[in-house]
Amino acid sequence: MMRLHRSWYARFQSNQDGMSLVEVLVAVVIISVGLLGIAALHITSLRNSFDANSRSKAVWFAYDAADRMRANPTSAKNGAYNVAMGSTPTGATMAASDLQAWKAALATWLPNGDGSITSANVGANVVYTITIQWQERDSTGTDAAAVNGAVTQSFVMQTET
Repeated sequence: MMRLHRSWYARFQSNQDGMSLVEVLVAVVIISVGLLGIAALHITSLRNSFDANSRSKAVWFAYDAADRMRANPTSAKNGAYNVAMGSTPTGATMAASDLQAWKAALATWLPNGDGSITSANVGANVVYTITIQWQERDSTGTDAAAVNGAVTQSFVMQTET
């Protein structure tokens, strides 16, 4: 009876014990590809996070300019806050001081950041257009206007008094 048990066991016993080298190499390749995918995903996430941070700052700076004009409504209605893209405000008035600080902050906190403010009389109200521009990397590589891999982004906000 014991002999029958041994022969039954011998028929179903596998000749292979453990993994072969090929199986180990395939597993290493699969794990490596997965880890490379995770690393690429992390890099893309960091890039998008930086771009989103720049956009949030642009919105914040637009509201900062609007708040500065609300704090000095007489000068704002007289056009003292009008400033062109690329220009540097001069003077010793409160409006000039506000614009100098605003433009300096744009240049400091946004990549190649700059801004402009224009005003237009619409009936009894004055409509202010605040435009902020900065550079972002062209992550897709498909934008024909990209200069050295950077694309100019802009945020435009209008407010009125």
